[in-house]
Amino acid sequence: EGGQTTISIVVTAQDGTTTKTYQIVVSRAASAVATLSGLATTGTLGAAFSGASLSYTMSVANAVSSVSFTPTSTSSVATITANGASVTSGTAWVLTAAEGGTTTATVIVVAQDGVTKKTYTVAVTRAASTVSTLGGLTPSSGSLSPSFVAGTISYSLAIENAVASVRFTPTATHEAAALTVNAVAVASGQASGLLAVAEGATVTVPVVVTAQDGVSKTTYTVTVTRASSVNALLGSLIASGGSLSPAFNSNTASYTMAVPTEVSSTTVGISTAHGGAACTVDGTSVASGQSAGAIALVAGVAKTITVVVTAQDGTTTKSYTIAVTRSLSTNALLSGLGSSVGALAPAFAGPTASYTASVAHAVATMKVTPTAGHAGATIKVGGV
Repeated sequence: EGGQTTISIVVTAQDGTTTKTYQIVVSRAASAVATLSGLATTGTLGAAFSGASLSYTMSVANAVSSVSFTPTSTSSVATITANGASVTSGTAWVLTAAEGGTTTATVIVVAQDGVTKKTYTVAVTRAASTVSTLGGLTPSSGSLSPSFVAGTISYSLAIENAVASVRFTPTATHEAAALTVNAVAVASGQASGLLAVAEGATVTVPVVVTAQDGVSKTTYTVTVTRASSVNALLGSLIASGGSLSPAFNSNTASYTMAVPTEVSSTTVGISTAHGGAACTVDGTSVASGQSAGAIALVAGVAKTITVVVTAQDGTTTKSYTIAVTRSLSTNALLSGLGSSVGALAPAFAGPTASYTASVAHAVATMKVTPTAGHAGATIKVGGV
């Protein structure tokens, strides 16, 4: 088949010696059969195989990573290739199926004549992965609690007060899964964008894994808590009526202030170095940037004013004190001077020290009524 056959005819003469040979060369046309008689497979074709049907489909589960095909040619002299590789009729050939996609097996049968050919195709669709877990989750600061395990979906993370933001690096168990951190897409094994966390605040960060099938999802959550500030310093401290000594410094806790006797009260204004800190002045809450109510001062009596700052953490405190001294009055004037008889000359005036009074001969006694110009002054009349 597809070759030549020679037929020889030998004639021997009567003499038994003389011969003559005749030849007929017979050429038989090559086979033009380019069909398959069978296509066995480890999967299931969408339609029963027929040599006359060229296109087929096949669906396999995600767990099936490859499919074996065994093509058998109708003609024993035909040649077969599968996806470009030569295959012997009746011998198995393996196709690797793409996960979540379609891979085509192309089987070409070429007849003996080298011209006639048929192409069979099987479109193999492998189901997408349903794996929606993480293989790892790493924060840029701190450590997850509990330690990461794919089957655990809820975690907490404590970060120091100095850490204002955090990133997460998720790694998908399955390479085709899609990831988001706080609703923003992130490639597996890559760090997310920075996620800001306010001082003393707690935020929940969702990490969502969507499987290749687009349906299966797992949401991991990380509750991030940033430590509160421990800054219990003042940013400023002022008191009306005088000047602090030494000049204010956040790290200096004790001050003194002298005020003249005319200053009967002082107001203390404060601002905290940290906006989350709270403050009291002599036990009364005062907002940062505000002043406490007037605090009475007594001349000659030291008044200690205590300012307590409580940090945002509610535990750390720092106390500042101002020892205020109001000076004693130097006012030794009278505000009034009356007499029981006669009239003073000149008329009374505080700064005027000398007066005269004229009384009748019959007046043997005189009562003087002085009034101090300052309540703290003392008066003696005639040494008494």
